Amino acid sequence: MKITQKERPAAVFGAWEVYPDGTLIGKLKGPGGKEHEVEIYPDRLTEPDLLLAIHADRLSDDWNNIIPAFFMACRLAGVKSLTINTDFE
Repeated sequence: MKITQKERPAAVFGAWEVYPDGTLIGKLKGPGGKEHEVEIYPDRLTEPDLLLAIHADRLSDDWNNIIPAFFMACRLAGVKSLTINTDFE
């Protein structure tokens, strides 16, 4: 989904916005304080390595926000079941 200026998030968890279709957008600060956005579309929510990739890529240090945002996005996208990998092996 392409987010337009008129659309509002269904919820905001820290730097993470959850949109009604389940899209997650993280407004994060990289090295040097430069802000960038990370978009995770609903079709990626069921990827077993998604949370592991977010951790490995250092896209979120605030797990108290990304975890509830992730589960709300899953609920809004209609995801009923997940397999989550906890290691890259």
